[in-house]
Amino acid sequence: MEFLFQQFFSSAMEIGIGRIGSCSKEHQKIYQEWFNFADSDNDGRITGNDAIKFFGMSNLPRPDLKQVWATADSKRLGFLGFKEFVFAMQLVSLAQEGHQISHVFLNVDFENIRPPVMEGLDTLIMRKKQSSKSSSLESNDIFVLCDFNYRRLKEIVPSEVEAFRSYISF
Repeated sequence: MEFLFQQFFSSAMEIGIGRIGSCSKEHQKIYQEWFNFADSDNDGRITGNDAIKFFGMSNLPRPDLKQVWATADSKRLGFLGFKEFVFAMQLVSLAQEGHQISHVFLNVDFENIRPPVMEGLDTLIMRKKQSSKSSSLESNDIFVLCDFNYRRLKEIVPSEVEAFRSYISF
C-alpha cells in the first residue's frame, strides 16, 4: 500500500496533479530561507541528517516525520531538492492540522497551505545571520576612518568597529 502511495505522489509531482510542491511567492521566500538553513553543507540538498534536525522542530511524532520524508523523497534518492522540501513542509503543515499523511490529498490546494510551525526556527535563523555578520568583522580587515573632506584620519581594526557599534546601539 505504501509503495503505491509513493508511486502516486511521485507521478503527481512530475505531472503537476494538485500542484504538489507549489506555493505562493511569499511562502516560497520563507521556504527558501528554511531550505538554506537546513542545508548544512550548502550543497543544494536536504539529506536525512539535515531533515532529522530540521523536521524535528515541527514537534510531530517520529512516525509522522518518517512518512513525510518517505512521501517527499518518492524517488528514494536519499535527499530532497527545493521542490521536494516545499512539499515536505506542506505535508508537515497538514499533519500539524491533524490530517493523516497516508491519505491522498487530491483536493488539497497545495499553493495556499500555510508554512508549518517550526519551534525555535526563527531564533536559530536570526542567530545564524548575526553570527555570519560578526564573523565577517572578525577577519583581518582594516577600516579607514575619514573626515568629511575624505582625509585619512586613522586605520581601525574590526574589534574597534564592533565596540563602536555596541556603544551606539545601546
